[in-house]
Amino acid sequence: MCHQADFQDSLLRVLVQTILAGRPAIYATPQLAEVNKNGGDRINKKIQQILKKMLEANGVEDASGLVQDEVAKVGRSKKGPGGTPSPKKTPTKGKKRKMLEQGDEGQETEPENDSVKRESN
Repeated sequence: MCHQADFQDSLLRVLVQTILAGRPAIYATPQLAEVNKNGGDRINKKIQQILKKMLEANGVEDASGLVQDEVAKVGRSKKGPGGTPSPKKTPTKGKKRKMLEQGDEGQETEPENDSVKRESN
């Protein structure tokens, strides 16, 4: 009986790994384009929720832990062998604003403020 439990646990883990690894294909599905905003976060959360329910329905006690472990493994494998994460994206809004505030020669100019103009008129 132990052999059967090991087989089922292994099969469930492989299913989780396969589904998590295939998320880019899921995100690219045209039927999900409407909800594929914010980098697919909504889809990702739903996939993890479904995986946890599948594991719980098959008697896995720590379904949440297993899914989180596999998510972490997939994340590490995308970072490469060194395990160094890619740099975080920084908002460019401030940079764009500063560039717009600079004159043609690259000199900074005072940003225009409509409220100040209205008060001085």
